[in-house]
Amino acid sequence: MNCPENSRIATAILIDIQNDIHHYLKRADKKRMSPENKQNQNVSFAELVEDYIKFLLEHKGLKKSTLNTHRRWILSLEFYMKENKIKTIRDLNILQLDKFIFLCCGKLQRGSIEALTVVLRSFFRYLFFMNYIDIDLGEYIITPRHYQDMSLPRYISWKEVTVLINTVEKYKDVAPRDYAILLLLKTYGLRAGEIAALKIEDIDFSNKKIIVKNRKN
Repeated sequence: MNCPENSRIATAILIDIQNDIHHYLKRADKKRMSPENKQNQNVSFAELVEDYIKFLLEHKGLKKSTLNTHRRWILSLEFYMKENKIKTIRDLNILQLDKFIFLCCGKLQRGSIEALTVVLRSFFRYLFFMNYIDIDLGEYIITPRHYQDMSLPRYISWKEVTVLINTVEKYKDVAPRDYAILLLLKTYGLRAGEIAALKIEDIDFSNKKIIVKNRKN
């Protein structure tokens, strides 16, 4: 059964969201239809940033740390524009924006790249709706997918392998199976499934050979 109290709360939240959307759209329409539209072309970059941050604070209620992240990336874009002699945000094109993102990505991990693209996409969509730019560049910004455990290393270094073997070697008398498994992994490069499938008859003790069946390579 649905609780009446929960229904009232959900309805109130929905109304608040609708009011925020209507307020935002009216504000955007007013900017677009106003005779003062052309003045937006002369707004400084610093004013754009403060207007955007104010919007995030008033209409999205973002935390100070999140606002600082938005501000930091946008100011990095401003620095890039100055270095490349791009006078205003209206003069920035998709190729220049793509180059900026590419330069940033060389120093960032995937999670930070995702944060960067989210900030830029939000910023340019805001500028477009407020008529500060003529094209919504945010539509062309793609956020990379972030998968669980993707930060785990694909392999460990030979130095790390040696440290692991040396550590287990101290206990090889009490854990000979584990030590033997690690040696097979290290010395012959066997896969875990191949080691698990080994049987006693696969080991030729006389000739010191191991028969590995169904090996791919």
